[in-house]
Amino acid sequence: MRIVKNLFIGLLFIIVFSTSCKKSTNWDVDASFPIAQSYLSINNFFGDSIFKADTNNLLHFAITKEIINYTIDSLVKLPDTTIALPTYTASTAYSIYPGNQIYTNNSLSDREVSFDITNGVQLNKAIVKKGTLKIEFSSEYDQPVNFKYNINSATLWGNSFYINQVVPGNASGFVKYYSLNDYTLDFTGLNNNKVNTLVQTYTISADASGQPSTIQQGKGFSIKMSYIDIVPEYIQGYFGQQDLSFGPDSTKLDFLGNINVNNFALTQSSINFRIINEFGIELNSSINSLKSIKTNPLNVVTLNSGNLLSSINVNRATKTNNPSNPIYPSVKQINVNSSNSNLNQFIQNF
Repeated sequence: MRIVKNLFIGLLFIIVFSTSCKKSTNWDVDASFPIAQSYLSINNFFGDSIFKADTNNLLHFAITKEIINYTIDSLVKLPDTTIALPTYTASTAYSIYPGNQIYTNNSLSDREVSFDITNGVQLNKAIVKKGTLKIEFSSEYDQPVNFKYNINSATLWGNSFYINQVVPGNASGFVKYYSLNDYTLDFTGLNNNKVNTLVQTYTISADASGQPSTIQQGKGFSIKMSYIDIVPEYIQGYFGQQDLSFGPDSTKLDFLGNINVNNFALTQSSINFRIINEFGIELNSSINSLKSIKTNPLNVVTLNSGNLLSSINVNRATKTNNPSNPIYPSVKQINVNSSNSNLNQFIQNF
């Protein structure tokens, strides 16, 4: 299974309804008529974006609300991960000259960084929306050293992630932060046969700005690397099966909040549900209940649309092979209207 860019499930609905006395009636936009205890011209409506007139001079109300926005970082959480690089300790005192290499990582265990991701998630690729690498460096050598660090499997514009940091002599808790924003991460490890695994190389050398000196026996260096707040823009891998539930939740639709009428009837109405799937897997979803709630006096109307909102199947998104826009979403639209539901009563309750 592939998961694709910006994992986003959006449910949008548009409510459009109209009312008129007779089909041939034209609105006189200069006329005024009583509403409650004040007068309101139709001109007053057109300052609000929810009121629109069509070519037949019927007045429509139209609103759009997003009721679910489920993002990639809600499905896959890359945990903050701290790796303590092997501590280098001099086994005997010896002299070091500026430019001398002191240590480099050669072992397989020291070259790979593994992330422990929950829910059995197995990543082989990700594009980072935002994230930070924190490096803490301690040195028991009295001269400055040069720390060169490379994440071989993190690339941006064809270049791998690389830092060249001078660390002062006798540094204790020397901390630096580096942005990982927009980097593409290859999680397949050193031999391209693993998941959730990055590759790193690094060296510690005496900096050219220092002086010849001696590192004492038992003295050395310690380094901690921390990957912090990694939020992916695009991910690819295996995610098993996850069941997601939302709600109960509510959103306020106050488009008629300033209008007080004794009688309000709809000619027709419709809700267009749009489910946008940017996952690389098929989805099955259901909207179990949708209610309109009038608060004063309290009245609740449940939308009855048969099976239109049950077991909604949405095709998987497809890859575009365009790095700047890697997926093409799949869109499912469902129209609930006054002919196939009790939508008029549902909306009139507002």
